[in-house]
Amino acid sequence: MKTITATAVILCAAAVGWGQQSNSSSKGLGHETLSPKGNKIHYLFSGPAEAQHRAEQAAVGFAVTGTNLAYSSSHGPVMRNPTNYLIFWQPPGRLAFPAGYQAGVEKFFQNVGGTPYYNIVTQYGDTTGVPVPNAASLGAPSYTDTTTAPPSGCNGTATGTVGSTPNCPLTDGDIQNEVNVAIAANPAWTAAGINVEYFVFTPSDVGECSGLQKDGVTWNCFAITGGVGTNQAGVFCAYHSFFGGNKIYAFQPFASNGSCYPSAAIVNLGYPNSQAVDVVLGEVSHEMIESNTDPHLDAWTGTGGGDDEIGDKCNFIYGYLAPDGTNMVLNGNRFKIQEEFSNDVTACTKRYGPAPLAGNPGTLAFGEVDAGTSAQKGSLIHNNGQGDLNILNIRLLGTSPTYYSLLNGQPTASTLHSSEDLTANVRFAPASGSPFGSPGDTLVVDTDETPCAPANTSCATASTTAFASITGTVGVPPSALCKNVIVNTDNNLCSTANASVNSGSVDPDGESITLNQSPAGPYTLGTTNVILTATDTSPDHASASCPATVTVQDKQNPNISCPLDQTVKCTSPSGAAATITPTFSDNCPAVTASCAPPSGSTFGFGTTSVTCTATDGSGNTNACTTHVTVQDVAPTIASVVAFPNVLTPPNKKLDPVVITVKDTDPCDPAPVCSITGVTANVPINPSMYNITGPLTLSLQANGNGGHTLTYVVSVACTTAHGTSTAAQVSVSAPAH
Repeated sequence: MKTITATAVILCAAAVGWGQQSNSSSKGLGHETLSPKGNKIHYLFSGPAEAQHRAEQAAVGFAVTGTNLAYSSSHGPVMRNPTNYLIFWQPPGRLAFPAGYQAGVEKFFQNVGGTPYYNIVTQYGDTTGVPVPNAASLGAPSYTDTTTAPPSGCNGTATGTVGSTPNCPLTDGDIQNEVNVAIAANPAWTAAGINVEYFVFTPSDVGECSGLQKDGVTWNCFAITGGVGTNQAGVFCAYHSFFGGNKIYAFQPFASNGSCYPSAAIVNLGYPNSQAVDVVLGEVSHEMIESNTDPHLDAWTGTGGGDDEIGDKCNFIYGYLAPDGTNMVLNGNRFKIQEEFSNDVTACTKRYGPAPLAGNPGTLAFGEVDAGTSAQKGSLIHNNGQGDLNILNIRLLGTSPTYYSLLNGQPTASTLHSSEDLTANVRFAPASGSPFGSPGDTLVVDTDETPCAPANTSCATASTTAFASITGTVGVPPSALCKNVIVNTDNNLCSTANASVNSGSVDPDGESITLNQSPAGPYTLGTTNVILTATDTSPDHASASCPATVTVQDKQNPNISCPLDQTVKCTSPSGAAATITPTFSDNCPAVTASCAPPSGSTFGFGTTSVTCTATDGSGNTNACTTHVTVQDVAPTIASVVAFPNVLTPPNKKLDPVVITVKDTDPCDPAPVCSITGVTANVPINPSMYNITGPLTLSLQANGNGGHTLTYVVSVACTTAHGTSTAAQVSVSAPAH
């Protein structure tokens, strides 16, 4: 069996600012780790973490490429016809789930089984030889728990420190406990086993940390918006694991409140259900398919082993998406979920198994329709194949939007099983006064086989895959033909002087015409509605008009200049504040500038690069760089006192002396002071003194040939940054 449409596995992401890129065999990120309870966890990384992880893999010669999944030598089991239970846990004191969230998640589980999408898992069996059916089910209505407190004592505060109760993130042990609570509360549920999985969902304000990274110090935590605590990294959007033999579960945090989004182009298309539901379902589908093919983390993986499960290969890969954000239709229901990897085509795909076949209906020809009237025709979409025909969207390409409209109710997503059909109804309605011509359009039917153009990770650009051509004719002279135009502002201005929307206006009778465009310009930034009027030279000066838009866009980057590098003295142990004021301007108003680190920030010791970026109202940017150097200041020694400062009696013994130094430093609360040397008013023998500690020594109590011997003890106080101040104190040794 062959899938129809596949997507090459490519991940493009900017470098991330957290974590440490390193050899994936020793440090950095890994998809698998052990929880404190000893169970192996497999993570679904956030977009930034996935980018970092793949960079680390590439550094040691491994990349997620077009290599198939392989069955592990451990011969672990796979899941068959899994029964899924949904647990919505709202720990006490935490936010509630939004309305429709649970129902939206349930809808996915109610419709995924038996689809060409879920059929992908049937390729991945185990040593039992029992076929993996294209079946999965929701075992019961969702279980909601608002009373169970986490046994760890943590309340789910994401920014708290792991284990520092009560304001700390949940643990994997808390998630396992909630699975047990739900099982105990639902005795009618199917008993835990290799074909049962529990999905635990938490609200938007709940953080969780479950295992350490390869450095043995940093905790892997849910990549929640707002950040995480000390020695924690927000790197995952979900994970799956098992405990107690066959309690297979997946943790599903509130992904839409985290770094769990695809590219901006994909996000901007919107969500067929809701942002909260569709973002979490992208992670749910990932974990479900991975659990089904690798429930004990010892079954199906790629050449990367534990870092290369089926979902990992296609993380944040959606294939083609319809203009409303739909990329998958399951039993007639629209979803926005990632593709999954198929050994059948060695790529990410949306389906596996028998292919559908939509018959060619031919051209939808209306013939001639008088202006001011309308006609309606239907184009039959019939599935002549054996597999489901999953329609993401039915629409018109829009080449003649003033003439043609689709009458089918929106949204038009649908699943046509074999031999089923659907009629796309189109109306041709040239308005009264429409110009002569033969406007055409195209009926587009986007399906889960619509390819990316070009083939890559995801396609946010609307498909132009034609299903049927539409033709029609209307004639009233003259013909005013318009086109919407997009032009750039003139240099150093926020407007443009000229823009024509004429698209070949003619008079079918061959008479000459004059064109008038109103308003005539110049056109300011944004979109201006204009009317083009074509008037012929006949005695009655017949005319026709058409509307269009002139869109003026600003593509000119703003100007920005950074101040010269500056050097400041420290004012605290943290460094010193510095003001950075860039000079900036733009051809259009609403330009702003910001610096990173911000002006007025406290800069640490040494030299810090500061990047200032000017951004105008159209999103154009320009940047400059300056530097702030923070220098240390020497400590101030207020006094140096020796005790005793007179050595008696003059018995030539080494008497202990303690030096007390009073010093201050605005940048180091505790400079280190120590004795640096001992001299005297006359040359002395090294045996006459002994430095016993940083500020203690012994001096010989005897005079100098009948005269008082004056010792000079030198001390120095040094800051943590290496700046020091020296001072001296005298100790007298009388001869008598």
